[in-house]
Amino acid sequence: MNLYHEKQQPDRRTLTAQGGRKAMYTLQELNDMTEHDFTNSLKDIYEHSPWVAEKAAIHRPFFSRNDLHSAMVQQVRKASPEEQTNLICAHPVLGTSKPMSSSSVSEQEGAGLQHLTEEEQQRFDELNALYMEKFEFPFIYAVKNKTKRDIYESLEARIELTKEQEREQALEEIFKIANFRLDALLIEEKEERLSH
Repeated sequence: MNLYHEKQQPDRRTLTAQGGRKAMYTLQELNDMTEHDFTNSLKDIYEHSPWVAEKAAIHRPFFSRNDLHSAMVQQVRKASPEEQTNLICAHPVLGTSKPMSSSSVSEQEGAGLQHLTEEEQQRFDELNALYMEKFEFPFIYAVKNKTKRDIYESLEARIELTKEQEREQALEEIFKIANFRLDALLIEEKEERLSH
């Protein structure tokens, strides 16, 4: 990914040295990349799990965003239980102040989770602790366009599920998060037809 110097004029594909917007790509550009560059470009779609993009790379070319998303979902579905668990555990605890990926920071800020009151923080901490004790992985929720209340109420409800039910729900939420991140990364090609 190219870093622009002060005198250069960044466009919407640019990741600035000061932590600006991430590079954006067309689907054709992703199809034409080397496997290494493809993996590197999509490494953050699944939290700290570049292996998902790496395994999806061999299924190119992709002819739509949904095609790409489905291919990545299938890599997770076909992964071993241990790989799936590692993917789930790679996600940050919602409402925590611990270090996390830039994507997660942005997503949690949008839901107001980076600005909890002391009382709200305590409630999230207590419920997260109960959740972790029962399921042994962090509560995962696609927080885009959601509020603190939405998230807390979902956490309260899902803690009542069985381990099998909640593991499946966690994966479904991860797929939603990945879909949102792909939307933010890809430039729409409304007029362009991808070559076969």
